[in-house]
Amino acid sequence: MVSVLVAAIIALSSLVLTTSSYSASSDVVSKQDMETYVQAFLDSYNTELEANFRPQFRDLFPFSSDFTYRKNATISSNRGAALEFSPWNQDILYYKTISTRLESAIFKYIDLNTTTVVNSTGYKVVIYTGDAPRGAPFITVLSGSHVSWANTIFVTNRASFAAVAKGGELFLSNAIVDERHFHMLIMRGNNESSAWTSEQAEIDARIFFEMHLYRAFDQSEEFREFLAIPELSQLLEEIIQKHLHDEQYDLSAFQEDLEEVRELAREKYHVSTEFVDELLDYLEKIALAPSPLPWWEVAPWSWILGALVSIAVTAIVMYAYRRMRKKSKKKKRSRTARGRRKRK
Repeated sequence: MVSVLVAAIIALSSLVLTTSSYSASSDVVSKQDMETYVQAFLDSYNTELEANFRPQFRDLFPFSSDFTYRKNATISSNRGAALEFSPWNQDILYYKTISTRLESAIFKYIDLNTTTVVNSTGYKVVIYTGDAPRGAPFITVLSGSHVSWANTIFVTNRASFAAVAKGGELFLSNAIVDERHFHMLIMRGNNESSAWTSEQAEIDARIFFEMHLYRAFDQSEEFREFLAIPELSQLLEEIIQKHLHDEQYDLSAFQEDLEEVRELAREKYHVSTEFVDELLDYLEKIALAPSPLPWWEVAPWSWILGALVSIAVTAIVMYAYRRMRKKSKKKKRSRTARGRRKRK
């Protein structure tokens, strides 16, 4: 009887272990999960693009659901998953699982042994020249951290590129790592399906949209000309300062101020009506949208403020310099006059 009971317990334990093992493996993101994620990502990105910008401005963005992509999903059974978008002549998703470290599979270790980069126009260049142990990570993404890099060339030399902890995420857009180009890459230290949902895809798409927004505005002659008009940029800076310091500044006052910028841009400076509406409607949308960050820290408001702050700082420094020069001249004239009086 005892032997039968022991055998039953062993069989039950084996069943529980098998079930839990199956449950754990079924939590790993599947190809179907990735297909759902990709579709949600494309839909969300395109919604942002079409809702905010006219067709000719959309051409400045490097990503759209109108293009076809090769999507490479790499899932590490050890830890982490990555999804890479590359322009391709057909729309296709490749899904593979690996038993090795995810970062090593995506970023091949290459020691270029160089401190210079040729043909870096349009890119920031980051070159590692330290003496860390060979293969030590150049970028470490901690759990709960998000790191994004766009339009950047990395040369890691003796280092490896990245180490992404579980709960961390690394996004690359138009980045070159040791001579390999990444059009768009999403890497997470989590290979579970819960980290690759449709809801997460919407969040990720917005992050990439804002990354691409900078490049699109930077390439827009209209946007550069708009910010180059001192009166318009000053009005936008005043709007931000009112939000920061005036507790009575409400939504209707904000919208009235934007309308003033709109009318001035059209009527006095003859900026394209289409562009003014597009830009200011988007700025208003950002200011009204719920966000963990204050809206003036979100692009393109943050670039407007950053540009204006640097202009303001320069103006203050020049003003202070002129004041000091005037005082210095007055003192010099005063000393000269006293000297003359003494000689008399």
